[in-house]
Amino acid sequence: MELHTNPDGTTWMDWGNSSPEEFTSKVYSLLHVLLEDQNECKLKMTRNLEAEERRRNEKK
Repeated sequence: MELHTNPDGTTWMDWGNSSPEEFTSKVYSLLHVLLEDQNECKLKMTRNLEAEERRRNEKK
């Protein structure tokens, strides 16, 4: 499994000669990582918004 980047910045995945089971496993693993990253971004965003709100409240 390899991730490639095109000159225009888009990316594509080469899954190689994976069997259907390997392909499914790789897709699930990739989705799991993406969901973890998404959740981490949401947590950071929430913390930043909370900190910004606290700063605004302190100024009042």
